[in-house]
Parts: sequence; structure tokens; C-alpha cells
Amino acid sequence: MIPQLEESGASQGGKKAPESAGGNPSEEPAIGRYIVWLDAKTPDQISFAINGQGPVPEVQTSLQIEIESTVSILRLALSNDEKRFKSYLSKLLGLAQAGLVGDGAQPIPARLNLIELRKHAVEELGPTVKNHYLRTLLVRASIACAGLLTLAAAWYAASKRFLHWLPLSPINYLILLAGCMAGVWVSFGIRNTNIQFHQLHNLEDDYMAPIYRLVFAGVLTLSLALLFATGMVEIKLGPFAAGSFETNGKIALLIGLLCGFSERSLASKVIAKATDILSFDKQR
Repeated sequence: MIPQLEESGASQGGKKAPESAGGNPSEEPAIGRYIVWLDAKTPDQISFAINGQGPVPEVQTSLQIEIESTVSILRLALSNDEKRFKSYLSKLLGLAQAGLVGDGAQPIPARLNLIELRKHAVEELGPTVKNHYLRTLLVRASIACAGLLTLAAAWYAASKRFLHWLPLSPINYLILLAGCMAGVWVSFGIRNTNIQFHQLHNLEDDYMAPIYRLVFAGVLTLSLALLFATGMVEIKLGPFAAGSFETNGKIALLIGLLCGFSERSLASKVIAKATDILSFDKQR
């Protein structure tokens, strides 16, 4: 439950922060060093100013920064839901005034209530944010898989009916890439079972959009496949060599899926191998 905070406008007077389950009721009130208000010119932000009555304690500075960060994330996460954002903003204003303003300021209980508010936001907004990204990634991956498999089927039909000189190995490259697209979608679901508050406005730390993530993973997977095919990298998958994917569609699909599952670490592995191959200063 989010603590119910009293809404108010600009204030220099103090008020005690509501006690939370993890708070310390016996904490001595501090002297707030801030003025906190909602400015009509920037209604989607909380305005802070130091009142000049003395040095600002670190705990109050930290609380100000955390509240501003929370407002910024919620503004982005709720860009299409103004009513809900305003509700969160009014609660954050109350927290800021309780912890930073007046002779009865209580920054520690205010910070504990801020933590609870963030938890509530994750519980309320997290499923919608995550499912929206999953749905978007699924649509992009499905379109890519359908296109790749359609091209593979067309290539196979052409090679069997009238273009008998066409090699069949490119078909398995297409199957491998289709597996990679599916693997990337599964990878996201595995890596983001529990999302954090800072992920509400962007689930991926690298800020890569779904379509670019698929292209990025596809290029890396193709690079790794070429290393397998040329024998520069040799890996055994049970009785099969990884390079056999050119003649075995099941191996191609499996390698594609595995590359998609590990797409976050794939880049470093491919770069490390490329650096090793192109290193000219090795001892002979």
C-alpha cells in the first residue's frame, strides 16, 4: 500500500512525514533546508529551492535527488496517462515537503515512504510496461521469422524445380537466423522476470529498440555461423560439429536459438574471437 500523503501547494512550513512500517517513530525532527512547491509554469515537475537558513544535510540532498529521479521516470512511464501521473506527483510533493521543509522535517521516514511508493509503482505499472515490450518484440520477431522461413521455402522450391544449380546451404543460414529471432524474444522474458523501478521507462539498459536488437543479434549470429562454417571456431554439439549446420537444418535451428538466448553476451564473445583471429603480435 502507498502511504496516503496530504496534498498541498508551495510550502515553507513543516509537517511530520507519515510513519511507515520500516520507519523510526522516535526520530528527532530535523530542520528542513528547502522550499518545495509546484510551479504553474512546470506543472509536471516538483520545484526545489534551498531556503538559505544553513548548510543542507546530506540526507536531505539525497532525498531531493531521489524524488526528482522518481518524478522523471514516472513522467516517461506515464506519458499517455496524465491523470495517474498527477496522482503520483501529488504524493511525491507531499513526501518532499514532509522530508525537506520546515522545523519538523523528517527525511528518513519520507525516504522510506518513497521506497514504498516506488514498489507500488512497479507492481501497478510493471506488468503493462513489460507486456507491451514483449508484445512489440514478439511482433517484430514473428515478422522476421516468417520472412526468413518464407525465403528459405522459396529458395528450396526454386532449387528443386527449375534452378537446380542453386546450393541448399543458404537455406540453413536462413533457418539459423529465424531461430535467432525466436531466441531473442525468449531471452528477454528470461532476463526480465522481475523488473526494477528504473526500468519502467526503458526495460533494456542499452536503450536498444526491439527492431534494432533483432538486427544486432542477427548480424552477430551470422558472424558466428561463418566462423563455424570456415572452421575458424570448432564446437561439438554432442556427436555433431557446429559447422555441420550448413547441411543439417536441426543443428542450424538449434544454434540460432542458442545465439538468441545469449544475445546479451554474444557480442563480447564474437569480438573477443575476432580480436584473437586478427592479432598479429602473437608469438610464433
